[in-house]
Amino acid sequence: MAQATATRRHWRGYPMRVGDWHQAMIQLNPPLPLNTPKGKGWAHMVIDYGQEHDLQWVCFIDSTGECWTYGNAAVTIQNNITLGREVTK
Repeated sequence: MAQATATRRHWRGYPMRVGDWHQAMIQLNPPLPLNTPKGKGWAHMVIDYGQEHDLQWVCFIDSTGECWTYGNAAVTIQNNITLGREVTK
C-alpha cells in the first residue's frame, strides 16, 4: 500500500498514477513573435493536449488585436536579424 501511495500524484484534487494523461496550458514569458495565417502576432500561451496532438499556440494578432489559436503546422517564428534567423516561406 505504501508503494502505491508513493507513485500517486494529485491534480485538482484527483489522485493520478504516474503516466496518467492530462492537458497543460503554459504561459510564455516572454511571448514569442510568430507568423500566423492572419499575419504577424505574439504567442502568449501554449496548450498541450498530449502526445497524439499538435501544440496549440494562443496568439494575439498585431494588426487587429484578435486572439486566435493555431496548431504547429500553421505558425512559424518571425525573422530576427540580430540572432541570424531569417525565415522564408
